[in-house]
Amino acid sequence: MSRFIWYDLMCSDLAGAKAFYSDIIGWKTEKFPGGDYELLKAGDRGVGGVMALPNELKRAPSSR
Repeated sequence: MSRFIWYDLMCSDLAGAKAFYSDIIGWKTEKFPGGDYELLKAGDRGVGGVMALPNELKRAPSSR
């Protein structure tokens, strides 16, 4: 039996996040229609999404 798992990431460095998931993890990105959201895909299967932090959240402290 398999489980549905979806990873979502909001980040201040969208280009860096996309490069990490593509170059290191091997996932590809695909623009989601109608927004600033990028799908993360493992092969043909969607596994998550990534988007830039909205301006109002960029001042919030990060949890590194």
